[in-house]
Amino acid sequence: PTKTIRLQNVASGKNLRIHDSKVDANGGNGPFTKFIMHKTPNKLIKLQSAQNTSEYVALGPNGQVRTGPGGKFCEFQVVKHEKRVVSLKSAHSNHYLGFTKDGNFHLCSNPKADGQRKKSKFNVILA
Repeated sequence: PTKTIRLQNVASGKNLRIHDSKVDANGGNGPFTKFIMHKTPNKLIKLQSAQNTSEYVALGPNGQVRTGPGGKFCEFQVVKHEKRVVSLKSAHSNHYLGFTKDGNFHLCSNPKADGQRKKSKFNVILA
């Protein structure tokens, strides 16, 4: 089962996007900010670019954000906070996807820690 969503980063106030094969949280409401959310049988998700379907959001083994082809580093565990507010934890490390107020990538390890609370949270918006 899939859903098309946007993820608005709480720190930047802007949407997660893949643009020119780079991942940031500086998107508006254009096509680069739409993601097809795939649920895996083991209750993980993958975020596939709706604009360029060969690219997925990935968090590499060394904690680098990048695009990937849909393999294991594209798998995330959803951590729910409030209604429609989530963090995305790598399924294969203790790293969380996070962004600064400027929309630049910031590796997070604890969405409850003071400096990481907003950076690692996303509002889920149906696209």
